[in-house]
Amino acid sequence: MQLEDNPHFSQCHESLAVINASTDSYKAMNIHMDEIGMAWIIDKENGIIWHNGGTGDYNSYLGFNEETGTAVVVLSNLPPSYRIPATVLGIKLLTELNK
Repeated sequence: MQLEDNPHFSQCHESLAVINASTDSYKAMNIHMDEIGMAWIIDKENGIIWHNGGTGDYNSYLGFNEETGTAVVVLSNLPPSYRIPATVLGIKLLTELNK
């Protein structure tokens, strides 16, 4: 649904503010948090729009590239602090698929 030509969803992907909120560890892994839309993080450098979440012993990631129509979902039954979080796996997979 996020990739379809739907004005209700596509408006959510438009930048509302420049945030430059990438941590040093995210920057080292080429993960960028450049702008924010309606609950969506916009990685301008990689052309990715994404959102993640986690609670207790679970974490998740959903990201997509509107230009290529590629999307990745990672769901994990492990806490985000355990080894490699879903966000890192998802963004790495999405950037590899978009090369």
